[in-house]
Amino acid sequence: MDRRDLALLSEHLFQPGERWGWQYADPGPLQRLPEAEPRMKEPPVPNGEKVDPRPLISAYRIRWFLVMAVLFMIGSSFEHAQLFTALACLVLLAFIPWNWVLNRVSMASENWRYRRLRAERVAEHESECLEWRQKNIDFDRTEYVRWVNMDLWYPLKLHGNHTRVDVIGGQKSEWTAFLAVTCSGALAVGRRVLIIDMSEGDVAGPLVAMARNREIPTQVQSFPVDLEEAQLLEGLTADQVARMIAGLLDDMRPAHDAQMRLMDVDILELVTEALTDRPITFRRIHAGLTILDRGEHSRDLLTDDEVERLFDAAERIDGESMRAELRFARSTIKHLAQSPIGPKTSRAGGPWTANGLWVIKTSKDDHWDRELVDQLVVQSLLLQVHKLSAQKRSGIVVVAGVDHLSLKTLDTLTERASRAGLLLIFMFKDLRDQAKQLIGTSASATIIMKLGNTEQASDAADYIGRDYKFLVTATTEEHGQSDETNESESRGTNSSQADTRGQSHSRTAHHWLDSSRWFEWPTFTRGHENSQTLTMGESRDFSQGRSQSISTSAGQTVSRVYELTVEPTNIQHMEPMTFLLVEGTRGKPRVLAGTINPHIALYPRVSIHELGQPEQRKLPGQSGPEMPPNPDWTIDVEGKSKPRPSRPRVVNFPNSEQQSAWRVDSQADGSPQRPGGWKK
Repeated sequence: MDRRDLALLSEHLFQPGERWGWQYADPGPLQRLPEAEPRMKEPPVPNGEKVDPRPLISAYRIRWFLVMAVLFMIGSSFEHAQLFTALACLVLLAFIPWNWVLNRVSMASENWRYRRLRAERVAEHESECLEWRQKNIDFDRTEYVRWVNMDLWYPLKLHGNHTRVDVIGGQKSEWTAFLAVTCSGALAVGRRVLIIDMSEGDVAGPLVAMARNREIPTQVQSFPVDLEEAQLLEGLTADQVARMIAGLLDDMRPAHDAQMRLMDVDILELVTEALTDRPITFRRIHAGLTILDRGEHSRDLLTDDEVERLFDAAERIDGESMRAELRFARSTIKHLAQSPIGPKTSRAGGPWTANGLWVIKTSKDDHWDRELVDQLVVQSLLLQVHKLSAQKRSGIVVVAGVDHLSLKTLDTLTERASRAGLLLIFMFKDLRDQAKQLIGTSASATIIMKLGNTEQASDAADYIGRDYKFLVTATTEEHGQSDETNESESRGTNSSQADTRGQSHSRTAHHWLDSSRWFEWPTFTRGHENSQTLTMGESRDFSQGRSQSISTSAGQTVSRVYELTVEPTNIQHMEPMTFLLVEGTRGKPRVLAGTINPHIALYPRVSIHELGQPEQRKLPGQSGPEMPPNPDWTIDVEGKSKPRPSRPRVVNFPNSEQQSAWRVDSQADGSPQRPGGWKK
């Protein structure tokens, strides 16, 4: 990153305010005018129900009309023809269909009123439509300006009164970005920031470069090279120096031993109380321990009075255990006393009280035990923090790479930093041992970055917690089909027989009258009838039917389950530069996803207020650029459709490879190219 890009990035990052990263908020689509387009209300159409449905001129009227016409012609020849004519006209008027005439006149009047009212309604509707279109244009313009000026990125802030923040996981590049994003806002408001880098990755390098570009007081020291220059023992009493080094020796043991620690305090107090003629340094302490152990002394480091006092103190060393502990202390301090003596270039006040940015880096060297130096810096930090006056959030202390420190040391540092009003930030590479026991305690918040290990990701998911959800636990789908065929056959036979017999007898007498008497002779008729009928029949019926039915049923079972809020696989496959912020506020966990990509500060539409605050949106006319006038937004008299504004370009988030590069190209005028100007 060249100087111009560094200056541009530092200018945007070093803005006052708390910031732990950024949170993206989707602005959503452009809104439309909630008022619907007006519709014309048609006036009631006149109907023809008043017209007489009977025939207009009936046969009865025609007949009487002809009669009256004949009478009129006859009466016109008489003497009083005019009077007769007038009377005839009055009679004729009585036969005119006045109902039809009046209905026609009424319908004509109603049609005229309808046309006039509809013309007024049409003119009013056109005026309303024109006004609505203009209102729609104004609303779209306002909505477009609001949408364009709406922020996409919002800073993440802590809601609780936390005194410690634990950062778990992530790579060195992500730690570098985290420190640049988090500490830049604190430095911009004048808070002092102390970074102890024990990660061997120079995670504070970009932050130091940007702070110097902003002319913020900055000091960088590398231990153990600058151990003497740092003068960690300056301003401490003999008892404080003895207790600090005793704590260092106790942390170097595999297990803490209170008895041995008290013995170390007694031995070191014998030395520090004797070294009163000159400032106490590790070289002088090692020389004093050498006198107590071997009786050898150096005139260059100690005065004659100090040597005499040390020889007197050597007589108080008694017992083999005390001498063994003396040899352990002397051999340990020997590593710290081998630092070359250089000129004092540190700022006044030291790293614990100086304003601005102070960075202490511990690096691995062939002649130095890095763990010993780390323990020394931590013990010095414990002592100095204990001396600071309590000021709420008076500064920030960042300790990166604390995986090898003991839980007791971390707890003690947390307690003392809380009393001193300092915000403490621990950065763990992995979620193991002391990190698992530490997170979530002492009013702390946790930032979880990518954890590739399965067990660590599961522990992180368990720490985030569980929540009730409604999930689909069962899905059922049934298909049924039935095919049925019915056949029926019936047969029948019937027979009938009838036998009929009958006889008939008749007698007939014939009479006629002769001239003198009646004559009669009988006629006899006899008949016999015999008939027999046999009827036989056979019937057969056959019927066949088929029915088919298909049924399908589907169902889901939704259950209320108590599951993980974040799955472990999501933590394992998190994108670079992303994290989860976990904190407890008002008895309820708060879990938010964010990003620590420093170049978000160069993006447009980045807010300085937290998401959800009233100042989060820039309303038209209050802030942000106004919409330039566009002649295409005018509306014609005929109310033709207007072109809609184009959707504003959304800045694309860079991929993981571009994020890890952490570099940006610039244009000729010095402004960064967004979003495609990334380079390695």
